[in-house]
Amino acid sequence: MAQMNGMTHPVPSVEVRKPEDLVTAIRTGKLEPCLLTRNAGSSWLARISCPEVCLDFARLNSSFLFTGVMPEGYYTLMFVVECPTQGKAFNLQVNHRDGYMAMYPPGHEVDAYTPAGYSSATLTVPT
Repeated sequence: MAQMNGMTHPVPSVEVRKPEDLVTAIRTGKLEPCLLTRNAGSSWLARISCPEVCLDFARLNSSFLFTGVMPEGYYTLMFVVECPTQGKAFNLQVNHRDGYMAMYPPGHEVDAYTPAGYSSATLTVPT
């Protein structure tokens, strides 16, 4: 079990301090994070990886703009667990808060704003 901030997590996790380390937030996705604040702070990533299905968790402590594409050959279901202020999926033309869910087809573009305090769970399943 991994630990962060004194809490024990039942899945492998990592504390992320550099924005460029968030490119791995979704298995086989091609994300480009752009930090929108002066200090990145620390974020948290965890992954439950099976041979074909993957469940990724992220908690971001800074505001980011994410651009790129979702994994080729996989449908991606994104569940917004926490979004303390309004987030935005520009390519889907949607503003969102906690409880929002999006489904991306294989290789679909990502263009999203995530506020500080945002957390999500992302499920990727093969086509």
